[in-house]
Amino acid sequence: MRSGFAKRSQGVNTPSAPKPPSQQRSRETLARIVSATERLLHDRNFEEITVAEIAKTAHSSVGSFYARFEDKDALLDYLDIVHAEKLIERITEYSEDERWQGAHIEELVREVIRFLIGFFKEHKGLLRALTVRARLTDEPRFAEVTRRVNNRVPELIRLVLSRRSEIAHPSPDQAVYLGFVMILSTLRERLLFPEAYPTQLPISDSLLADELQHAYLAYLGV
Repeated sequence: MRSGFAKRSQGVNTPSAPKPPSQQRSRETLARIVSATERLLHDRNFEEITVAEIAKTAHSSVGSFYARFEDKDALLDYLDIVHAEKLIERITEYSEDERWQGAHIEELVREVIRFLIGFFKEHKGLLRALTVRARLTDEPRFAEVTRRVNNRVPELIRLVLSRRSEIAHPSPDQAVYLGFVMILSTLRERLLFPEAYPTQLPISDSLLADELQHAYLAYLGV
């Protein structure tokens, strides 16, 4: 599902969401630093952003930054963990939504794709930074939280498999899984790294969702 949610450590521990500071003022400062970083990542690569820029955008000070994080990488690790927890929570809530009861497979696929597009767009800069870092390193500290997030992906896959009777592919489980991987890969590359796939044809989010839906359903034999 994603690349590189993890905590800085020498070994592979089981990271969990960091506890927020106890004081309200400190919580607000931390929230501003996190928000400022995500805003800056919307248009810039992580390597291009300085601590001074983060502090200025957060209406804080460099000293306040270093009082909370050892360096930029520590901040990215923090965002990594917090973002993973949010993603796990959202996938769980989405997959358990009562609106899926009685929904046809076409509706399920369409809405799951739109959900994924929305999440990629909302966190584009951070996801890009985490993906780039994961691609450039093989440190084992990334593995545990990645595993925890990936363990929730089947919840979305089960939504589609719950309409097994509507799938004509001879191997429904395999087709649903592989098709899902193809959708995730397409969305990651298209939305996070659009400069790598230049095209003269305008592709809106709506068109992208429609085309992926058609391709997935055709592969499933729906």
